[in-house]
Amino acid sequence: MRHLLTILFGVLLCFQLDAQTEDSLYINARLAYDNGKFTECVSLCNQGFQAHNANIVYYYHLRGRAYFKLDQHNQCLKDFGQAIQLNDTMSSVYNDRGMVYLLLLDYKLAKKDFEKAVNLDERNAEYYFNLAYVCTKMIKMDNAIFYYNKSLELRPTNYDALVNRAYVHCVQHHFKLAIQDYDSALKLQPRSADLYLQRGMALISIKKYKESISMFNRAIKFKPGYYHAYYSRGRARLEMKDFKMAVLDLDTAVAIKPDFEIAYFTRGIAKLELNSLIRDAACADLRKAARLGYGEAYNYIKKYCE
Repeated sequence: MRHLLTILFGVLLCFQLDAQTEDSLYINARLAYDNGKFTECVSLCNQGFQAHNANIVYYYHLRGRAYFKLDQHNQCLKDFGQAIQLNDTMSSVYNDRGMVYLLLLDYKLAKKDFEKAVNLDERNAEYYFNLAYVCTKMIKMDNAIFYYNKSLELRPTNYDALVNRAYVHCVQHHFKLAIQDYDSALKLQPRSADLYLQRGMALISIKKYKESISMFNRAIKFKPGYYHAYYSRGRARLEMKDFKMAVLDLDTAVAIKPDFEIAYFTRGIAKLELNSLIRDAACADLRKAARLGYGEAYNYIKKYCE
């Protein structure tokens, strides 16, 4: 979910304009925005204000978007606020302002604006998606599921909504529902290593270890060197008591990522289980995991290594 905000701004900053706004100055300002000339867009909008244009609300909205692209968030918020004062029925302005608050980590104000956008346009899947996303950030998981459901009712093939809803299902320990969402997402992106990894982790949670290993195999196929997949496959093999193969997978994980603390911890456990003769090597892994900050390792060090 960490790259999601970039995706949202790429998708959602589209123009919802009425025919009355199509004056030549506005068209030039919009073209400047579309071509990434945000400073020029601001200048053209300023000219629109000076001309006392009848479409001033749209100039505020457009200039606010340009200010956002220029990372001038305070000016952006002021313009969106002015647009709302002039016309409080434009759902896209509330949505765009909510996106700014989301970026600024002001989830309460973001949620309020997304709710307003949804109330003004109940058929917009993206608005429900944004509302679900901010509810997730606020740890309001039941609300997040409700709004992801609404978004997917309107747009069943929304990949990001499927993946995010699966994440929330996992947080709520509804792993079978999460797997269903991952299956739907895989139909849209069948070569996604991340999806195979996440589906495999959900399978581990319901103790379907053999099936999870096939998911991790696919993740590694589509993303060679994917240390999370090697670690997760090692963890599944540990649960299946295939300690030798678990150690091999965990060897690969730490070779790719030498500071992968939980992998050292898990490899230490696998080595302890594999053979008491390699306890020294196991204890070395546990101590390294502890030095890297994995606190649970201390309990095992005390039990097996002192």
